[in-house]
Amino acid sequence: MTDHPGTEPFPDDVVMTLTHLLRPDDPVQTALLAQIPHVTIKGRCGCGCATVYFDLDTGAVMPGPIDPARHPLVAEAGIVGPCGEPLGEVLVFARDGYLSWLEVCSWSDATIRTLPSPDRLEPYGRTRVNPDIDAVQGTSAIRADDFGT
Repeated sequence: MTDHPGTEPFPDDVVMTLTHLLRPDDPVQTALLAQIPHVTIKGRCGCGCATVYFDLDTGAVMPGPIDPARHPLVAEAGIVGPCGEPLGEVLVFARDGYLSWLEVCSWSDATIRTLPSPDRLEPYGRTRVNPDIDAVQGTSAIRADDFGT
């Protein structure tokens, strides 16, 4: 990890990714969404990927509820290419009810150095409709389980 001791501003792409993945209809994720204004970047992965580690003023916000069935992983999505091909995934982690880090994993030897735009994120368990893919595959929607997840 490359340290940035709470001095790096919270990048818009990280905010966009978190707000895209964390759902307001889920009590755990709602609490984590409320923490975003209090988060700073503590560090980044040393390999050069887009993974970021968070620092949070825990005195400024309450911890979210902890769901033992999914703690510390609280949200995840596949990263898809322009034709719907799976490229990797983005994972949101929390510790003790607080946002902890956003991890970006590649499913190849290529390093994903920037966070993908929300239209390239396919939250697992949700349906994504893409007219370009539909024209190629003759379907109306691509689901996460279509990729063997």
